Amino acid sequence: MFIVQVDYRNENERKRLDYIVGKWNNVIRKPDGYILEIEDEEAFSEILEEILSKFPPELVRAFRAEELKLGPERVQETRVYKLNKGIQETRTFLNFLVAKNRGIYLGKAGDAEIFDLYTRKGMVRAYITLRQEQGFTYVTLQYVGTEEAINKIMDDIEKEIRIFGEVP
Repeated sequence: MFIVQVDYRNENERKRLDYIVGKWNNVIRKPDGYILEIEDEEAFSEILEEILSKFPPELVRAFRAEELKLGPERVQETRVYKLNKGIQETRTFLNFLVAKNRGIYLGKAGDAEIFDLYTRKGMVRAYITLRQEQGFTYVTLQYVGTEEAINKIMDDIEKEIRIFGEVP
């Protein structure tokens, strides 16, 4: 038996999880009652003892769990685009592309804005950096995710950027 904990940040992510659970409903069971995460072994013994003193033993199950390394191999790709547009116009355009890909803004790291972008192939974390130099706007897009998801996002965004005004 495996127990999987999935935290979600918004309603869209919850719905994605509900879809997966529904798709696998013949294999997945959502347990009733409480699932408690207890790190401290001494506290675990005391808590379990107290629970067993107040509930019939057949209603209580305990498992020792260790976290598994998860996920397919993550790769990183970086693309730099030179645009003949202003930085503000480019920022507005990129915000449109992020919204189109159901992106979630996560914050900033240095000069880069960080987003999670979603495709049917999976989630991609995108780091977007803009800089103005010699009348051009340079867009650096760094992607982290599965190769299949990154390729999908890169193809979609690259097509849009070419139309928007990429300079060869």
